[in-house]
Parts: sequence; structure tokens; C-alpha cells
Amino acid sequence: MSYRLNCPHCNGSIAVSAAKAGSQTACEHCGRTVTVPKLGQLRQLPPMDQAASGSSPEKNSPERGSDADSPLPIIALGLLATAAMLVGGYAAIRYVLSPVDLTTDQHLAQYDEAYRTEPVAVLIREYENIEQYGLELPLPAAYIKQAEIKRQWGTTAIAAAVVGIASAGGLTYLSRRRR
Repeated sequence: MSYRLNCPHCNGSIAVSAAKAGSQTACEHCGRTVTVPKLGQLRQLPPMDQAASGSSPEKNSPERGSDADSPLPIIALGLLATAAMLVGGYAAIRYVLSPVDLTTDQHLAQYDEAYRTEPVAVLIREYENIEQYGLELPLPAAYIKQAEIKRQWGTTAIAAAVVGIASAGGLTYLSRRRR
């Protein structure tokens, strides 16, 4: 950050960085040696960018227009980040608490075990019933519906977290830019 130091000889503005505090520098306008104050005194001087904009109030820099000082974007991003994090947290909790009682492998293992213990006559009768009446299965199975609901909660949690993190990043960027 540069500070505006006035030359005691010609009263010209000199841009001085904090690294030059306590040393001497040459004036850009008259060429004479000027002593730079110590850091504590130097920080009390106006910054060079404020000094330039303060000398002509009609000039607005392209970076900081009239909308740059408005708190509305910061408030909107803050609300969006908060809402997204709340939705993401709720969806993550629902994801963790959503029960999935069975997987497809476990379901097939149960049928395999049941068919191994059934007498052959029962299996033949069941096969004949399937041939005669067809196979009626409730599709999809209840555990598949549970798994799909759990997957949707997980997707919602991830999407909300991404929106929340992006909003928080934009909020951080805007708040640092305002300083």
C-alpha cells in the first residue's frame, strides 16, 4: 500500500510504500531528498489511491462505481449461503438417517437360502404356478425405493453444499473488495 507524502520543498505528492518508512527518497517532481516518516506516522497519511480520487470527486474509478458501495450484493450472497448451508445440512442429516434395510445382494442371498431349504416338491409347484399365472413382483422393491430416496437426499446435500460454498466464496470476495 502506498501513502501520499507531500514534498516539503515543492509540495508535490510522492507515493511512498511502508517499506521506505524511516528512510530517505527523492521527490519525483523537484528531485530533492525527502525524509520519509517512521511507520507509525506514515500510516496516518492518506493512502495514495484515496488521495488521487479525493482530489477530483467527479471521477469515479471503473472498479468502484456507485453500486460498489451498496451492501445489497453482500446481503444477498450471505442469505443465499446461509440458506444453502441450512438446506445442505438438513439433506445430509436426512441422508444419514434414511434407512436402507436391504441391498440387492442381501435380497438375492435371502432367496437363495430360502430355495435351498425348501423341499423339491414346493419348488416344482412354485415353478408351475409361475409358468401358469406369470410372475407378479412389486416393482421396484421397497428397499430399492429406500435406496433411491437416500441417493436423492445425498445429491441434494452435495448440490446445496456446492451452492453454499460458492456463495460464501463470492461473499468473501465482495467483502474484501469493499475494504
